[in-house]
Amino acid sequence: MRVLDTTSFKLHSGDEAKFREEGYAILSHRWGASEITFKEIENHDEELKNGAPPLRPPLEKIRGACSSSVEEAESINSMFKWYCNAKLCIVYLQDVKKDDNIPTTDCKIFNQIGEDKPSEWFYRGWMLQETLAPSDMEFYDTNWAYFGTKTDLKNALERITGIPERYLTGLKDFRKAPIAAKMSWMAGRNTAKEEDIAYSMVGLFGLTMTIQYGEGYRAYLRLQEILLTSERMDESIFAWKMPNENAGNDYNGEVESWTPGDWGLLAPSPNWFKNSGNLIVKKSETRRFAKTGRGVEGPFVMHFLTSGISTAYYGGVGVGTLLGILPGIVAYICVRQTISKRINGDLAFRLSCYEKNDKGKLKPL
Repeated sequence: MRVLDTTSFKLHSGDEAKFREEGYAILSHRWGASEITFKEIENHDEELKNGAPPLRPPLEKIRGACSSSVEEAESINSMFKWYCNAKLCIVYLQDVKKDDNIPTTDCKIFNQIGEDKPSEWFYRGWMLQETLAPSDMEFYDTNWAYFGTKTDLKNALERITGIPERYLTGLKDFRKAPIAAKMSWMAGRNTAKEEDIAYSMVGLFGLTMTIQYGEGYRAYLRLQEILLTSERMDESIFAWKMPNENAGNDYNGEVESWTPGDWGLLAPSPNWFKNSGNLIVKKSETRRFAKTGRGVEGPFVMHFLTSGISTAYYGGVGVGTLLGILPGIVAYICVRQTISKRINGDLAFRLSCYEKNDKGKLKPL
């Protein structure tokens, strides 16, 4: 990564720890077609220092000078740290013009110029970590008119992003939010490369991933596989719902026998978590899972087998005691056959996830 000294206009290379003590600001914006390159900065640093009007770059371009496309791919796993430790994150909304008649609590304050919808900045996948990681954040419009801080704008930001204000303001650590909640915050967002949907979330979970552009939605599956065995794991990772029964067709399901509505345990997109943002998870009840060559393995089948075999055994003994050995054997076989049919059919697996009912009491999902 490179940092631009705004006094000398010199670029300095190094990792985040090198610049942390002195302090640095970081810019969050939607990339345009004419970002300033390293070469343009380096070739004109003296003119920039002396304030030559034709060459002085507007502040919104500096973020583009801080990383090339190659370096960005290499630094994905550290990007969250850069935003988290920045003294200030500046959000530049190039498609928004401030209207002083709109209160800061109204989400229309962020509407695009001439449009009745929020700035395109809000639809970016990278926006999620850029919003949650920094403790201090300021918003500016296309003319650099000041909107306010993240805390000042928390009500409007919550309505637009779906992220509860307690996480936006730091009142509650967003790292402790359930997996499904974080996935729901990503729902509906876009990235230039499909894989970046997953890569832009690694910092939110405190993880790292190898970068493999070209794998498509499998990057998102791989993120979840890493979560399964991490200390961040909770069972809300399974608490998703297909948008419609044919949604799996968009992801080229590998199992030919699957019918519409069928899918595995891991969702192929955060869009499938869209309505899972309000779940409550009891971490103490989370069981251990792992991704193996046979799929996702967990304790649910073994628990069912143990209880089922016990039922068959004690049921057979009870009948045998009362009616004799032969009826007992028949009863044991019948119960085992019933259990076998259920094992080979569908099994209901209750997650350690809950929703609040109208009375505020928790009900199992």
